[in-house]
Amino acid sequence: LRNTQSVISITTRYEGAVPTQRLRRDVVGAIELSRATYRKMIQNLVWATADNLVAIPVAGGLLVRWGLDLPMSVGAVAMSLSTIIVAANAQLLRRLKLQRAAL
Repeated sequence: LRNTQSVISITTRYEGAVPTQRLRRDVVGAIELSRATYRKMIQNLVWATADNLVAIPVAGGLLVRWGLDLPMSVGAVAMSLSTIIVAANAQLLRRLKLQRAAL
């Protein structure tokens, strides 16, 4: 607490009243948000790769060999499913609740 008070008094003297504890919480929140964003990027990369490994051959007609001729619209849906899932997964970042740092 003593160090915090001295930091606040120093910043008040030079820059006006700057809430340094709030700044620290904001930095901790930014780091937490960046880590969550990175995890979400990895999830989206894995999902999109796995989906495209299946969707591209299906859209290209791989199943015709076994007598299953799908309409082109099914191939288009298979290809766009990856984009839809990745976008929906990215929207889950909005649910992130940043922790208040105990400073």
